[in-house]
Amino acid sequence: LTVLRHVVAQLPAINLVYCIDDGGFPYGDWEEVALVARIVALVGGLVEKFRPCAIVIACNTATTVALDALRAAYSDDGPRIPIVGTVPAIKVAAKLSKNRVFSVLATPCSVRRDYTKALIAVFAGSCDVTLVGFNELAAIAEDKMFGRAIDICRVARLIDPAFVEKDGKQTDTVVLGCTHYPLI
Repeated sequence: LTVLRHVVAQLPAINLVYCIDDGGFPYGDWEEVALVARIVALVGGLVEKFRPCAIVIACNTATTVALDALRAAYSDDGPRIPIVGTVPAIKVAAKLSKNRVFSVLATPCSVRRDYTKALIAVFAGSCDVTLVGFNELAAIAEDKMFGRAIDICRVARLIDPAFVEKDGKQTDTVVLGCTHYPLI
């Protein structure tokens, strides 16, 4: 929903189909092959039913895991559909960080992905980047979204590893590498 809000604000007249994969939630602990297969099949069913002019993958984990497979499925050999993904804002964090020390809060799957590590190598090579991966925060964000009480002390304990000191410099920027996290 955090991404959908922005799409609607930018393109208010566009017809949208929004798919939530509650059956697969949370994606963070899935094995890569199984998750890619699930996402490609899910998107394939939506493409067949709705014939979209574009696809937005509004999930960092789904993007870092399945973007290449989805683009391959909807490129020259099949229907050509532009696919836009969401990835952790590492490039932005590297520009914003004055101390050159920042952290990425994401799911375990996003944290261990070569895609995420490549973003760091390309855009934040001169920075100290701490990757913190856990699924609990996405579930807490869903609880908050549905009006259920959340334990803010638990949230603080979960995000605490993102705040580090390296060579006398402290974390000054934190990337929310999951589209659920802004709900908190």
